[in-house]
Amino acid sequence: MKVDGRCQVCGDEGESILHILFQCTAARHVWALFGIPRPETAFEEGSLLSNLNYLLQLKRNSRGDTKALRSWPWILWCIWKSINELIFKSKRWLPEEIKEKALDEAEEWFLAQEVEQETQQLSERVMEPRKRKWIPPPKDWVMCNVGFDLMKQTKKLGVAWVVRNHRGVVLMHSRRAFSNIRSLDEARLTSILWAVESMTSLHFNRMVFAGDFKDIFLAIKKPMQWPALHY
Repeated sequence: MKVDGRCQVCGDEGESILHILFQCTAARHVWALFGIPRPETAFEEGSLLSNLNYLLQLKRNSRGDTKALRSWPWILWCIWKSINELIFKSKRWLPEEIKEKALDEAEEWFLAQEVEQETQQLSERVMEPRKRKWIPPPKDWVMCNVGFDLMKQTKKLGVAWVVRNHRGVVLMHSRRAFSNIRSLDEARLTSILWAVESMTSLHFNRMVFAGDFKDIFLAIKKPMQWPALHY
C-alpha cells in the first residue's frame, strides 16, 4: 500500500514533525507573525531537539514581546491542530487564525494559574482558624468556614471552604474559581451559595456557616428587611 509522504499543506516531500512545526511554509509564516527571535541556525535548519531547546531558553531572552515569548508551547499545539483540521475536516486555518488561537489559549492558561495561586493562598488562610480566634460549633455539629477573594480588574473570584468538628479537626476542604463576578455583593452571594450547595451534596445536617456574610445571614433571618437580595 502506497503512503503519501508529502506535506498536506505545502506539498514538500518528507513530511515529519520537524517539517510540520518549523519547516513548512505555513508554520514559518506563523512563527514570523509572532516575531520571536530566531536561533542562529534558523528553525528550518535546526533539528527538532535543538529547536525545542532554544524555545525552552526563551524566558531568559529579554528581546521581543513577553506574551509572544511565553506562548510558544501553544504555537506548536495550534500548528499541530491546524494540520489535523485540514486532514480530518478539510478546514484550513490561516496563519493569522493560528496566531490568535495560540495567544488566546496561552492567555487563558496563565490567567488560570494566577487565579489558582490566589485561591490556594485563600484556602491556606481559611485553614488557619486559630489566628482568627476560631469559635467551635456545638458538640455533634460541624462548622463550615468560607472565605473568598475578588480580583476586581479581572472579575475573577476565588472561594475556599473548610469543615471542622467541635474539636477543630479538619474533616474536609475545597476551593474553586468563578469568572465574570461584577461586584462584592455578587462575590459574597456566589461564595456562600457554592458552600451551601457543597454541604448539601455532602449530606451534612448539623452545620454552622461562618464568614464575611453578615448581610446575607441577616437577610435569611429577616428577608422582608432586605429587598435588594430578593430574586
